Amino acid sequence: MHVQRRSQLGTVLMAGLLTLANLPASAEAADWGVGARVLTIGAITFVPATLGLTQAKSEPQPGVLTGDGKFFAAVPLESGTVTGFALCARDNDGTGAVRARLFAKPYTTPTAFTDPPVKMAEVATSGAIPATQCVSTTTITQPVLDTSQFSYYVEIAFDPGVFIDVFSVQITH
Repeated sequence: MHVQRRSQLGTVLMAGLLTLANLPASAEAADWGVGARVLTIGAITFVPATLGLTQAKSEPQPGVLTGDGKFFAAVPLESGTVTGFALCARDNDGTGAVRARLFAKPYTTPTAFTDPPVKMAEVATSGAIPATQCVSTTTITQPVLDTSQFSYYVEIAFDPGVFIDVFSVQITH
């Protein structure tokens, strides 16, 4: 009787803590599917693609990426299947967009150094929305992860002259 009651109390406490943290009480509640994992890559992780490229971190909001051009971040994925890709940003610009792309770069063939990467997924912001928006897709062109053949990275590309804040990208796998 004590074990059952303790288990019920633990379940109630865990559900309460998840509610306070604004997280779903189960994977099914979030529609992530059983066993799905979400890898979040914060904007502070991205580095400029070109030397001398401006990478601004908004002072009132540390950890937010704004800038011009392209930025890259390595993605530490393991074996499995990618089922979703999302970009979380505040696009209050209205004249342009920011795009996030997930790539697989082959590295095991003799010509891998010059082989083009495979674009697995792409999302982009649109419109002038002052709130944070997370645009996502479940269309993944090469969903099965194979770390014995590929390394993975994300590219963030700002349209010229826009001022958009990027917070993170998320990969569901």
